[in-house]
Amino acid sequence: MKQWICVFLIFALVAGTVLSQEAEEKEKEASQFEQRQEKILFGLETEIVELIDKVIEEEDFEYGDDFYTLFNKTRSNSVRTKIIGYYEKTKDDRLKDFAAELLEDPFEENKEIVNAVFSYVSQVPVPQALEPLRVLLESEDETFQIQTVKTLGKIGTEEDAQNLRKFLDKEIQPGVKQAVIDALGDLGTSDSWDSLCEIVNDQTEDTYMRMHAVESLGKIDSDKAAGILVSLYDDKDANFRVSVIKGLATSSDPEAQAVLIEALQDSYFRVRLEALEAIKNQKLSAAFKSLLYRAKNDSENVVKYKAYETLAALGEKDGLDYLVSLVKSDKQTETTRGKAATALLKYAFGETLNPVIAAAESTLNDEKQKKVRYALGKEFAKYESAALEDICLKYLENSDVATKGTGLDIYAKNAFPALTQKVEEIAKNEKEGANQKKAKYILEKLERAGRIVRSTTTE
Repeated sequence: MKQWICVFLIFALVAGTVLSQEAEEKEKEASQFEQRQEKILFGLETEIVELIDKVIEEEDFEYGDDFYTLFNKTRSNSVRTKIIGYYEKTKDDRLKDFAAELLEDPFEENKEIVNAVFSYVSQVPVPQALEPLRVLLESEDETFQIQTVKTLGKIGTEEDAQNLRKFLDKEIQPGVKQAVIDALGDLGTSDSWDSLCEIVNDQTEDTYMRMHAVESLGKIDSDKAAGILVSLYDDKDANFRVSVIKGLATSSDPEAQAVLIEALQDSYFRVRLEALEAIKNQKLSAAFKSLLYRAKNDSENVVKYKAYETLAALGEKDGLDYLVSLVKSDKQTETTRGKAATALLKYAFGETLNPVIAAAESTLNDEKQKKVRYALGKEFAKYESAALEDICLKYLENSDVATKGTGLDIYAKNAFPALTQKVEEIAKNEKEGANQKKAKYILEKLERAGRIVRSTTTE
């Protein structure tokens, strides 16, 4: 009996030691979220800057409060600049008072921070920034004149357009004049029409200024601008033709649309690119035959890939079938197949998902096609769809490290309940290396967001 008691006590002691060690390890191993919070509090300047870049890249926008605390205590201009960029990206207005106050007297401030603030107020509603910007515009100091003009073009009113038009009658630097012309187009007020037309029609005016005026006319009223711009497409300056196409881009005028289609055959590739963008946005089916030819034969890959996107946006069966054939063909480069898949999933997801999935499945056991596998998986990871669950599982079950990591990306976007246990297994397996850490982080993030209920702990 005494022997059994001794055995029991030894077992209890060993078990208690093991449990204690596990508890210590669990306490030591903070989640990635907590590690990042700790780095924000105690990290080096370079580490924090790198972290901000990373969370923006990952669109991991859970650190607003932490960055705000840091912003108010740090003396690092690099860190503060990055934090302003973070809030611009998240459209968070908690820096609105700081921004407005800085714009009242930016001249002694760090230029990187000032530039970041201009960018911030251009993207995030900061009504109280408007008045200091108007004061800066009238200031005799030209240090921030271009940024001020550009920002007013984004957030200004008719009153600001009127003030900007007055600048065109002054002796101003070319950079400022170009910014004014662009801003008038961005503000889109009809009262700016005559001023811009005067620049466009003035043959003695700098070509660059005329180009910007052409684009601004199109922004104000592309249909009205067609009467002026169609005839300008014959210009020998290829860059000027690019601006004409931009000016006509949204026009429903038949002559303007005919020019857009004709521009697909322009010798300058940037003209063809702008025409493709306009045709895509307008879904000009009349351009289909010329468009298909570009997709098959253009000498510039950048134009060819833009043609893929435009074909997918038009949604005509022959165009979609051609793109699907590219994705399926193992004779095409991984770039071509990936670009075709990108276009199909972005513009014709429902109609073409199954053949794209089938193409991905065909690469899973073929090492020669692993780059295609990665490219297609990267595209799947952009979308939420129950139809992606099976292919996600196949990526997760693949022995290739990068393929499995791509499967985790697809899961992170979709949080498939049926696959949570599989991801937990990866998170518990030390042999998974980088994917173990990645799986842990994804599970933590999804759990914090209330998107999953985990069946086990991964610490």
